[in-house]
Amino acid sequence: MGPDDMIVAGCGAEGEYLSAPLWDSVVIAVPETELAQQIADLTHDDPRGFIAHGVARLTPQAAAQVRQAARAYLDASARALVRPDAASPLQEMARSMIELMAHALVSAQPPRSQKQSLNRQRQLIRKAEDYCAHNKDQPLRIGRLCRETGISERSLRDAFHKLASMSPLAYLKTEQLNQVYRTLHNADPAEALIKQIAYRNGFRHIGQFCRDYKHLFGELPSETLQRG
Repeated sequence: MGPDDMIVAGCGAEGEYLSAPLWDSVVIAVPETELAQQIADLTHDDPRGFIAHGVARLTPQAAAQVRQAARAYLDASARALVRPDAASPLQEMARSMIELMAHALVSAQPPRSQKQSLNRQRQLIRKAEDYCAHNKDQPLRIGRLCRETGISERSLRDAFHKLASMSPLAYLKTEQLNQVYRTLHNADPAEALIKQIAYRNGFRHIGQFCRDYKHLFGELPSETLQRG
C-alpha cells in the first residue's frame, strides 16, 4: 500500500495488506448500490469495473480530499457521541463521502489502453496464488512455480512488481505467513504445534520462519498462539 492507495472490497470480502510502519488506516463502509449509481452517473459506463475488489491508485489530489473528508467524518462522529441530542451533519457528510469516493475511483482508472495489460497481470498473480494455495506444503521455488503454472519468470516478476511492488516470492511468502498467523490465532495453545503448522504451509527452516514471522508481525509465533 502507498499513501494514496485505497482498497476496494465488496461486502464479506477478506483482504490483507502491507503498509509502512505507524500508518493509520480508515475503513469506510458505504452502500454499494449508491456508490455504483454515482459512478454510473459520472461515466455512463458499467460501474462494476470501478468497484471490483482490488487496490485503487488515487491521484494525490483525490487522496488528499478523501483523507480530509474521512477525518472530518470521524471528528463529527466523536462529537455526536458526546452530544447525542445536538443536530448532526453526519447524514449529509455520508452522502458527500459517497460522491467523493465515486469521483476518486473514476479518476484512478487507468487509460483504456492499459486495462488489458493490467487484467492480464492480475490473472498471472491469481494463477500463482491458486497454485500455492493447492500446494501449501511445498517450499516456494520460483523455478517450480513457473514450470507448474506455465508462466515465464520474467512475466511473473513484472506482474508482481507492477501490481504489488514486491517480488513473487516475497509476496507469496507473506501470504503463507498470514495463513500461519490466522491458524495460530484461532488454535488451541494446548494442542497446536507451531512446527507442524509451519511445515504444512511450506516452511522447512524453522529458525528462518520465526525470524520472518517476527519481522512481519512484531511477535514470535508462540506469542501469537498464546495470545489467540
